[in-house]
Amino acid sequence: AGGMGGGMVAMLGAHSRPGIDVVLDALDFEERLRGVSLCLTGEGRLDAQSRTGKACFGVARRAHAAGVPVLVVAGEVAADAPRDAMRELGMTAIALDEGVSRRERMARAAELVAAAAERAVRAFLV
Repeated sequence: AGGMGGGMVAMLGAHSRPGIDVVLDALDFEERLRGVSLCLTGEGRLDAQSRTGKACFGVARRAHAAGVPVLVVAGEVAADAPRDAMRELGMTAIALDEGVSRRERMARAAELVAAAAERAVRAFLV
């Protein structure tokens, strides 16, 4: 934690928590996972840094604990994406259409995310 949060931890004995944990607790995420067959989440770019703070890994940790597989729709899946950690958490990633430039992926994000999610869910159901 930096800035004010870091000062509060150092001076006041406060505790630092990942933001995704605060959000998932506020949403009562574990309750929402009950009876779910698949958890769908998204990430702009899955890369080596993803496991140390990106929301998709926080979601995956909670879903994995509940026995729910996770599908991550990502704008891009980098070569250094932490595939071993993803496998351990039951995560599968699907990238947006790789035949499309990054600029075009950003411009057509809603359309491409919907298409990628549909492809992935169809594959999951088979």
